[in-house]
Amino acid sequence: MKKILLASMAISLLTASLAFTNQESAKINYRQPTAAKDSFPFPANINFAITGFKLSLKMEDGGYIYSPNGKKDLESRVPVSGIQLTFMNDYDYMDAASFTDFKAEDFKKTKGITASKIKWTRDTTFEGMKLHLVSCEASSAANKHIYVLMAAIAKERKCILVKAADFKSGLYLSKYLETINTLRIL
Repeated sequence: MKKILLASMAISLLTASLAFTNQESAKINYRQPTAAKDSFPFPANINFAITGFKLSLKMEDGGYIYSPNGKKDLESRVPVSGIQLTFMNDYDYMDAASFTDFKAEDFKKTKGITASKIKWTRDTTFEGMKLHLVSCEASSAANKHIYVLMAAIAKERKCILVKAADFKSGLYLSKYLETINTLRIL
């Protein structure tokens, strides 16, 4: 079952055109969340007011995709910056962190993408949760610069995978990190 879910998540990542970030920007300062969102599969808070992103798509596998214009961005023929959250019950931190690392390595093999500066941060524990963060810079075949951030956040047997892509030359990087800082599994 886990392998099927992981394969489904990998496909949804490619479909959503999500990618990674620059580690120098990946300094985390945790603070209290200020907003709950969208009746998640288990209790969690995250503040999307920082990015201003709106819900674009709620997926059957427990994933939520947010982008600047919400559902309107689904009609775009060009890659759109966005954040994907995937909620996983009965996954521990090591499963989620391993998957995040696998996706970072797999990202380097994506056709039409040249990945560079893949960085792994050390794991961090805060408020009973664990965080694993991977960041990357890349360029597309169309010579667009992409920043990608992936994170696994876990508490007990609940995990949230975060994938964020910035196709706007770093415009959203600090906002993504601030938004991730607000994420709490309750």
